Amino acid sequence: MVTILIVYALVVTLLLGGLIIRYRHLCKQLRKITHTLLRIRTANDHQRVRVQSSVQLLHQLTDELNRFLEHHKQLGERTLFLEEERNQMLVHLSHDLRTPLTSLLGYIEVIQRNAAGLSLQDKDSYMNVVHAKAVKLLTQINDFFELAKLDSIESPLHLAPFDIVAVVQEVILSLHQPIELSQVEPVLRLPDQPVLVYGNALGTERILLNLITNAYRYGADGQLLGVEIQESTDDVIVQVWDRGKGIALADLPYIFNRFYTGQRSRGHHIQGSGLGLAIAKKLAEKQNGSLTVTSVPYEKTTFFLTLPANR
Repeated sequence: MVTILIVYALVVTLLLGGLIIRYRHLCKQLRKITHTLLRIRTANDHQRVRVQSSVQLLHQLTDELNRFLEHHKQLGERTLFLEEERNQMLVHLSHDLRTPLTSLLGYIEVIQRNAAGLSLQDKDSYMNVVHAKAVKLLTQINDFFELAKLDSIESPLHLAPFDIVAVVQEVILSLHQPIELSQVEPVLRLPDQPVLVYGNALGTERILLNLITNAYRYGADGQLLGVEIQESTDDVIVQVWDRGKGIALADLPYIFNRFYTGQRSRGHHIQGSGLGLAIAKKLAEKQNGSLTVTSVPYEKTTFFLTLPANR
């Protein structure tokens, strides 16, 4: 009986010893996790939590903590990016609104001071300039609010099947006169039959108007403007290309950023307010599509609008 009690006591002692060792190990690892989290919080350190343990639950805990820390890091980087973008937006918006307003006020002041001395021809000339500046100002303001609306998750586009070939043809037709005046030859490679995509027809029209207008304005040196439609299993790709000045390699990664002002870019469609391509890209993404670009100056600059095919 005494022997049994001794054996029982030894077993209990060993079990308790193992539990104590295990408990101390867990406490050590938990303290390590706590200290790591404290350093991350106070020193803005981006290290990750690591443990040395055979306890599966601890590994699951650290995995979830590291996923949370990575998400928190990405949110912080996104916040800094948006803050910087907001500051740039305010600077550029202030400049882009102040310049035409100053010009408007200058011309109006000239007209007011010399109302009696100006000829009818001069008055008409000044009023045309005032009108053009006012239209430009209104366009910039509208673009700004349109982009703000597109940024909102509460304003999704209405998506439905539509014929992308018909939309391309309508845009080309609407721009026939300015394309002709720019002396750029259009090269169209469009399917003879309808090609259905799933998206927003008006949004796609806006994208194509921007891309094709840029192509004949800033690619006129190349004397060619191309629009092609290609189909794949899941997508439809509309290519808009020209052989003009192109886009500098340094500018390519940034041309879709709002308010980006590239000094070596292909033209004023990147300088100035810079909202046109930002709006076009956002409209493409709202349709579950994409807008990308490649450019070799004076050889070929191509914008690729990709939209989901309606199968």
